[in-house]
Amino acid sequence: MSVKFNNYNSLIFILKYLFLKLMPGKSNYVWVIYQNLKRDYIGKHISKRFEIKYLPDAIKFLESIKTNVAEKLIYYISKTRVINDTGIFKKLKNSYIWEFRAEYNNNEYRLFAFWDKQQNTFIACTHGIKKKTQKTPKKEIEKAEQLRIKYFER
Repeated sequence: MSVKFNNYNSLIFILKYLFLKLMPGKSNYVWVIYQNLKRDYIGKHISKRFEIKYLPDAIKFLESIKTNVAEKLIYYISKTRVINDTGIFKKLKNSYIWEFRAEYNNNEYRLFAFWDKQQNTFIACTHGIKKKTQKTPKKEIEKAEQLRIKYFER
């Protein structure tokens, strides 16, 4: 039997429902399978708007935070490559810098990035922070700007 799905969300909903019904009590295992199928479907059927490059400070940041937070940020980055969601990817005012945003256990995390239009549509992630105040610290935006300038000078 072959089933065609006209809508990505309906496919994901049905897969999730079937996994949870077929494998009760194995929620972690089911969730991993579900996430892998979802990632594979996105990779094969939905065109990505840009590529990602992680600069060394961004990698250090992702390695320094909890695995769950890093996975959430990376998932949001993947999601943003397909869907425009200003709640998780937003341009900072009066700057060339953008930020990927994630919340985990009432903590705010930011991964700063910029566009490299010379490489077609391409984003380079500069570095990240765990926010402690409502506003994004100016020194972090300046650091991202400096990393951007250094990137284009090479």
